[in-house]
Amino acid sequence: MTRRRAVLLRLVLALSATLCGLAAAELLARRIYPEEFLSLVDPLEDHPYRPFARTRQTWGTATYTICTNSLGWKDRCPGREVAKDPAPRRRVVFLGDSFTEGVGFPEARTLSGFAEAALNKDGGDLEILNGGRVSYSPLLEFQRLARFFAAGYRADAVVLLPDLSDVQDEIDYSSRYEFSATGEPLRFRGSRYGPLQVAVYNHSALARGIKRRSERGIDAPAPRLLAEERLRLAHTTDPLSARDLLAASGHGRHLLRPNWIFHRPSLDGWVESGFRSLEGNVVRAKRLAEKNRARFLIVIYPWPQMLYTRDDPARYQVLAARFPEPFADRELIRGRHPTNVPSEYQMRMRELCRRHGIPLLDLVPDFQTAERGEELFIPGDVHFSEAGNRLAGARIATAVRALLARP
Repeated sequence: MTRRRAVLLRLVLALSATLCGLAAAELLARRIYPEEFLSLVDPLEDHPYRPFARTRQTWGTATYTICTNSLGWKDRCPGREVAKDPAPRRRVVFLGDSFTEGVGFPEARTLSGFAEAALNKDGGDLEILNGGRVSYSPLLEFQRLARFFAAGYRADAVVLLPDLSDVQDEIDYSSRYEFSATGEPLRFRGSRYGPLQVAVYNHSALARGIKRRSERGIDAPAPRLLAEERLRLAHTTDPLSARDLLAASGHGRHLLRPNWIFHRPSLDGWVESGFRSLEGNVVRAKRLAEKNRARFLIVIYPWPQMLYTRDDPARYQVLAARFPEPFADRELIRGRHPTNVPSEYQMRMRELCRRHGIPLLDLVPDFQTAERGEELFIPGDVHFSEAGNRLAGARIATAVRALLARP
C-alpha cells in the first residue's frame, strides 16, 4: 500500500468514526431532549410544534401525552392529516397562547376540546382545530392564520383568544420582526432564523443540546440585583417606555406581564405601544378571516389576579393562598386591591371590538362570579384547570353556535 493510500484510508476511517460518533450522540440527545425537540424554529411563528409528533410533556406536576397533526397543531391523536376542505363538515380554528393550547392537558381536556364536544353533543358534525401555542400573541397568530389560508385550507369561523400578556409579547416580537413599507409583518430578523441555522436546529437535537449548554454558561444577574430591579419597577412613578421594558430582565418583565392593568407607569408608557400592535394584528386577522369567508370572534378571559374585584378579605386570603406568586406580584406592584370592574384590559378590548365591529365574548364575569372560582385555575399557576377549560369551552361553544347561525 502506498503512503498516499494509507493516509487516505486513515482519513476515511477517522471521518467514519466521527460520523458514527455524531450519529450516536444525536440519538442520545433525542432521548435526553424529547420535549424540547417537539418545537421548531420558524421565521414566521418563532416556535411552532413539529408536525406528526407524539411525546410526553410535563407541566408543573402534570405529565401528559401531546400529539400534533399535519399542521403541527395540537390534536387528539398523532398522525392526523388535516384536510384542506372539511366539507360537508364545518370547521372552526382556535388561535391563542398557552391558555388556548391547554398546557397541562391532552387535547380532549383543553377548552377547544370541550368546545368541540359541546358543539357535537346532539349529533353535530363540526371540526375544531386547536391552533393555540405557548407564548404566541396576535402577531404570530396572524402569521399562523395567513399560512393556513395560503396553503389552501378552509374554515367557517376563526376564534381568536387574546391574552393579558399579549400586550407585552407584542413589544418583544415586534422589536425582532421585519415589516414591509406599509407595516405588514414579514418575518423575524437575525441569524437564528437563517435557512442554514433553521435547518440544523430543526433536525438536530445534538445542536440544541450544545446551544443549551453554551447558554448555561452566561452569567445571570445576582438574586439581589433582580430583587432590586423588581422593587424599582414596582415603585417607579415615571412612565416606563417600550425601551425600558425590553431593557428589563426576565424577572422584571415577568412582574409587569399580567400586572400592567394595576400599574400606572406601564399604562402611561409601554402599554400604549403594545396595545397598538395588538390591535393592528387582531384587525389583520379579522380581515384575513373575512377575505376567506370565515366568521370571526374574539374571546377574552381572566388570570387569577383578576378574580378579586371587591373588598372581601376572606376571599382575598383564599385566592392568595392558592396563587401565592401571582398575588404576591400583584401586591408588590400595587399596595391596595382595585375594586374597579371591568378591568383596564377588558375596557380596552371591548372598545377595540366595538371600533372594528368584532363580536366579543367576555369570559371574565363568568370566572369572577363562579362559586369556588379559584378552582377554575391550576393551583399555584395562572392557567385553567380542567374545570376552567370545561367552563370556557362550554361558553365558547354557545357563542360559536350563534356566530355560525347568523345570516
